[in-house]
Amino acid sequence: MLNKYILLFLSVIFFVACKDDKFKYPDKLDGEWTIERSERMLIHQDGSVEIFEDIEDAGKMDIFEPSPPAETLKEFTMDYTNFLGEQIFLNSLLYTDEASSRVMMSKVLCDSPFECDIVWTVDTNKKNKQVWSTYGNETHFFYPPDRYDPSNDNAHLKWRITLKRD
Repeated sequence: MLNKYILLFLSVIFFVACKDDKFKYPDKLDGEWTIERSERMLIHQDGSVEIFEDIEDAGKMDIFEPSPPAETLKEFTMDYTNFLGEQIFLNSLLYTDEASSRVMMSKVLCDSPFECDIVWTVDTNKKNKQVWSTYGNETHFFYPPDRYDPSNDNAHLKWRITLKRD
């Protein structure tokens, strides 16, 4: 009888350990995060940088299981205040790529799927600290759907947020 319980326990451990990586990263993001730092900058072709936002305690982000639950999606709320004191509130779905190197906020810029996502590059991926960056052309933070080649821009924008969880 004891052997049956041990076998059952070991099989549960095996299935949990074998969970696909693309499902592990979104699960690790669950919880309340503080936007510890928000930095926005203009990067010129010569490599010089103009920082126009560098603020601490810029808001919070909550990431949680959507309703109904989904294996690869999370729901999030983001309450962010920029350097001008303008408050932005976002609430949508969040998903990641298979390599856990990109985080996408679905349909936050408009109502179209895919063309209106904010795509963040994961610069730092730790249990209680995440650093994400997103980019845009000289005038818009997020590339318009009809522009896939930013190489002819005089400059580009970068927004980096540092998320911290206690």
